[in-house]
Amino acid sequence: MLWMNWIWRDASMSATESQVRPLSKLNLDQQLIAWQKVIDTAPEGGITARHVSKVVREITGGPDNSEGKGGGLSSELSSLMSAWKRASKKDRKEFLTWIEE
Repeated sequence: MLWMNWIWRDASMSATESQVRPLSKLNLDQQLIAWQKVIDTAPEGGITARHVSKVVREITGGPDNSEGKGGGLSSELSSLMSAWKRASKKDRKEFLTWIEE
């Protein structure tokens, strides 16, 4: 994994395996371009796996299912579905009322 060596050489950024996993879908040239874009566009909190996945999706033009779940759903929809599962009945009812308005 040559690209991982390149990523970890940049001492200003620390990357975890989960953050760089989505890059495995790209060829080496794309990985280098993607990682530079990740660094350039990282949110204020730093590099996240979600942000890396977003950059990979932008490059490939498709969904990134590195997690093996979600069936190609956007990260926003996956998050919404997860929140729905955790929500109380009262919160679900209020949400349904809100979206029907």
